[in-house]
Amino acid sequence: MVKLGIIIGSTREGRVSPQVAAWVHEQAKSYEGIETEIVDVQAFDLPFVGTGAANPAFGEKIAS
Repeated sequence: MVKLGIIIGSTREGRVSPQVAAWVHEQAKSYEGIETEIVDVQAFDLPFVGTGAANPAFGEKIAS
């Protein structure tokens, strides 16, 4: 089984990346042996670069 994380990297207002990620997720369902998960960085309350410590929960999610 291949585990594929579909990472939504945009946090701006009006972003369309959640719709794109959902489409990719749905397309991947047609392939055997692929498990997908949508990971939205907005849900992890990450700091801007150089403004604070990394979010451990995000690191754990990416490691999985």
